[in-house]
Amino acid sequence: MLEFLRQLINKSDNTQFVTGEVITEKIYLNYKNIDIINHKFLALDVETTGLSADYDRIIELGAILYNNGKNVSSFSSLVNAGIKIPVQATKVNHITDQMLQGAPRETSAFEKFVEYADGILEGGLIVVAHNASFDMNFLSKTLSRLGYNGKILYVDTLSLSRHLLNGALDSYRLEDVAHHFGIRNEKAHRACSDAEVCGKILLELLPMQLNNMKASTTINRGKVDNGAFVPSEKNIPNKEELSVCAVVKRIYDDLGINTEWLAFYKNSANCVDISFVYEISKFKISNKGMYILINQKYVPEGYRIEKCSKAEERDDLVRVFFEQVEDLYAFKKFFKDRYIDLEKDLENFLQNDRYLDDRNRYLLYQTQIQEPDVDDLIVYCKDWTEKRKASYKNPEEPNNNHIEIEEIDCSKNSIGKRAVIQMDDSGNILAEYESISSASTSVGVNSKSIRDAANGKQKHAGGFCWKYLE
Repeated sequence: MLEFLRQLINKSDNTQFVTGEVITEKIYLNYKNIDIINHKFLALDVETTGLSADYDRIIELGAILYNNGKNVSSFSSLVNAGIKIPVQATKVNHITDQMLQGAPRETSAFEKFVEYADGILEGGLIVVAHNASFDMNFLSKTLSRLGYNGKILYVDTLSLSRHLLNGALDSYRLEDVAHHFGIRNEKAHRACSDAEVCGKILLELLPMQLNNMKASTTINRGKVDNGAFVPSEKNIPNKEELSVCAVVKRIYDDLGINTEWLAFYKNSANCVDISFVYEISKFKISNKGMYILINQKYVPEGYRIEKCSKAEERDDLVRVFFEQVEDLYAFKKFFKDRYIDLEKDLENFLQNDRYLDDRNRYLLYQTQIQEPDVDDLIVYCKDWTEKRKASYKNPEEPNNNHIEIEEIDCSKNSIGKRAVIQMDDSGNILAEYESISSASTSVGVNSKSIRDAANGKQKHAGGFCWKYLE
């Protein structure tokens, strides 16, 4: 009832009680969005009657539109929200009740703002603010209350400054970061002036972030005593492993999943961890062959599988051997479902500022594949996996720590190694092979093509008919 009365007071300008839903999403700078932001962004600041987005109101709204690093236009408006301004708020922003008497009401002010900030509600215009969660909370609550719907994407220069300046300042308030970069704020704590300063700060931070990303492209970084970052070689996947990582990244791109936090780490067992902060899976390239850890229910017919070793510590997953880069696409549903399982934990990790140090640490010690490298790595992956085909005959792995493990009996569930026969179009048997792997090696035909032919998805593979031996 109390909230209804508050709305009634604030709707006294004859607006209808039609609410909407405007949500906000914090984004982190990567190669995909940094070019967009360099081209165009909206710096924003609001002044309010207090700290509660539920009960306090925006009384000034300021925004600066930046195109290609230049201030091209501005929006500034006081807002008569229909409530008295507390003395404490006036002391900070110097806005008085008298100043608001002739100001536009919320409905009119925000209608003009949304028109000015064209694309903001569709995520087409990225918003930048300092301590952005405060501004975005007020903005989303206000727009929702006024009946708008949409999603606003934003960058927070506070958290970005903390990350990139990395302890250089005692405080990362707007005025302190501005002073660090030599930026003057002519009218501190007034929305339009603060917004302009925030935009200038971002323009200083963007090249720093770009250099940071270039330094982490397909390499892993470790911290040395003097504070400089150098590669931590033992935990960096080699080029063959990186090419497999690139295929995994492309799979997630195809699924429409943001790969900004997809990263890889080579552990002490020489397995490569695949993670979105939290582990998705592991894979390994050895003389015995290539395998990835996957839940058995996701494994298609025809793949050889083994139990995980004790060192891999995964009772819920099995080793699944693959031969060609294309084979990884057969596990797309597994990759998708694993991501969905951890998505809420990942979202909490990214949005909760208490994990800021952990986020920085994660990026320092992981390897990320950047978009410019993906296609070249995938081509390289196809080349070297073709050359390794002849070696996939399960030789003993030359590793003193190798653990002999039992191959899973798949005779009942039809998953794993299965014999396959090669036939002509008349059904005459030409040859019999103990597995698709051995057939592929013998006749020089892609294993996926043989598997698809044996499963009835296509008629021929290499000009022959194929069938699993019953």
